[in-house]
Amino acid sequence: EVACVDAIAEDIDNIVECDGFMYQGLSIDDTVERIDANTGMIGVSCMFSQDWLYTKDLLRAIRKRFPDTPIVVGGEHITAMPEFCLRDCPEIDCCVLGEGEETLVELAKHWHHRRFEAIDGVAFLRDAEYLQSQPRSRIREVDEIPHPAWDLFPMEVYLETRNGHGVYRGRTMGILATRGCPYKCTFCSNPVMYGKLYIPRDPSDVLDEIERYIHKYNCTNVD
Repeated sequence: EVACVDAIAEDIDNIVECDGFMYQGLSIDDTVERIDANTGMIGVSCMFSQDWLYTKDLLRAIRKRFPDTPIVVGGEHITAMPEFCLRDCPEIDCCVLGEGEETLVELAKHWHHRRFEAIDGVAFLRDAEYLQSQPRSRIREVDEIPHPAWDLFPMEVYLETRNGHGVYRGRTMGILATRGCPYKCTFCSNPVMYGKLYIPRDPSDVLDEIERYIHKYNCTNVD
């Protein structure tokens, strides 16, 4: 069973300036308060490096309230700098590198064994030594990945507040029609996150997803 805390959408009008940064959404205390006390594993995403300082404070606050609960992190920043993140934030138990769908499920199923090295695509510290398992093979059957569980998020907040990632053309939903990129731009995190393997989804599956969003969310634009 999965529950999500969307720390932006759940208080989207709250914008706070601190130490030269602008933060939008829930405070760290409010974010941690929303995590169910009986949670068996806590996953935190850090996609971009400019988020790390705030994410690190969030992880520390989570650990303080959940001293014994496994904390797993993932995302492009984590994948690019796993050892740095583990040493900079000892509250982390394990890093998921690259695509996380299969890796996170394996971690959840086998956490009690603590044999992380047997799970492809993770990094961790053991007795202060940095260890990284074998890289996980890229998911090639991308059409078998379920569509995003947007019903777990307060999507109407985003749809009503023009919170898109391009020219605004109405109620906007985001879609990944492909995964990866064949190029190796020096400024981009893709080579570390995905490698050079570029995999397109079946166009009919993409159209099915768009149609679903039109009916369910009354969306008028797709990014």
